[in-house]
Amino acid sequence: GASVLPYSRRAARAQHHHTMGRSKGRSTGSTRLPLGVTGGERTNSRVRIMGNNTMNQERVHNAAEQHGYRTVRVLEHTGSTNDDARQVLTDPNPSVREQLGELSVFATDDQRAGHGRLDRAWVTPPGTALAATVVVRPHAGIGQGLAPENYHWLTLIMGLSVREVLRELGVDCDLKWPNDLIAGGKKCCGVLAQLILEPAGTNPAGTAATSMSVLVGAGINLNMLEEQLPTETATSTRVLLGHTVDTEQVLTHLLEVFARRYRAFCSAGGDPESPGGGEPSLLQQAREHTLTLGAHVAMHLPDGRVITGTAEDIDDQGRILVRSDGALTAYSVGDIEHLRAADGSYLATRPPQA
Repeated sequence: GASVLPYSRRAARAQHHHTMGRSKGRSTGSTRLPLGVTGGERTNSRVRIMGNNTMNQERVHNAAEQHGYRTVRVLEHTGSTNDDARQVLTDPNPSVREQLGELSVFATDDQRAGHGRLDRAWVTPPGTALAATVVVRPHAGIGQGLAPENYHWLTLIMGLSVREVLRELGVDCDLKWPNDLIAGGKKCCGVLAQLILEPAGTNPAGTAATSMSVLVGAGINLNMLEEQLPTETATSTRVLLGHTVDTEQVLTHLLEVFARRYRAFCSAGGDPESPGGGEPSLLQQAREHTLTLGAHVAMHLPDGRVITGTAEDIDDQGRILVRSDGALTAYSVGDIEHLRAADGSYLATRPPQA
């Protein structure tokens, strides 16, 4: 079963079986081979690499191995990296799932049937964007102490990781609650986290046991020309910087940053208000780097209502606090629209921070 994680502790309680994701397509980028085999050639490394695209597989291999990733699949092209990861994560053979370890990644620069939140399509010209899905299995490593109700914070961890990587490239970007990155007033990245219940196994007592894992996908617009952008409110690093970037370097750095931030969260015991691993608390970082705060917004709720007001804060459950008609209300799910300027861009102005 798969469930899209809302920005709420209630996410981990969603144990019904339905399918939502970035794509309903299947991988077509490489022949399906057993883990540990690439192009008919075996590797002695703990990290597995598949596919044959323009990214340098050896460097991806090295970066992943150094930062604790067990399986890496770099696909020439695919329908959806989330779907590819889900297929392995839900394999009924536990030995297949165990090869994913605690962290693994599926990536491509040619995703052909991607989808984001609310099942919105995300399709880009080949070689112009990075699609990466990190498989996080906290029960398989240092994350064993994390409560499943805190898994939803992985959305923010990925968002902050992408932000750090893009800012080091020179892109001035910040977060739009709950899962987008905005640069130059337009969207350059979307993040989608999905809670996955792995097939039931047997615990030492001989009774059935299930494990919860998370797929954290990021789609980053990198080398698109302006005329290739999917909407008028989208942008890319190429448009913003005026030159192309190395997709493989973006991926390897993202793997490093995400692993570091994930471990910091684990060292804080999953408490968003506690610093961990030398990092400020996750909640502090969210408040500092979310441009939604202070903005006039329209909150589109699942029941069809639209609430307009000012986004004032993010609470310790990751909910956005919106003041409307004098009342301050916390929302865990919903699609936020930053009310835009006449040119169609997102309003990125925020009041001075204290």
